[in-house]
Amino acid sequence: MVSQSVHGKWTEFANNTFIPKLEKEPMIEKIILAKVLGEEVQDHFTYSLQMYVPEISYYTRLRGGLIKDYKSIERELFSTDVTHFITVMKVLR
Repeated sequence: MVSQSVHGKWTEFANNTFIPKLEKEPMIEKIILAKVLGEEVQDHFTYSLQMYVPEISYYTRLRGGLIKDYKSIERELFSTDVTHFITVMKVLR
């Protein structure tokens, strides 16, 4: 979740810094950044960043490297104005 006060800076950071780094990783097959739409007006924005990797071991390597770095940078830049969680899912179809 991204608070309104840092939304522009976070969007710029995600699109111009973080996602381009992810796109350079050969183990990532596809990246999708989606805005979660709600029925009610919220005081924050919710996004879903999906990374498709062929094997869970690739995700484990990403989590220990780029994602760990991202979390540190994000905390430094945005403090508590950006909250995120990670969910690992397997595509079945």
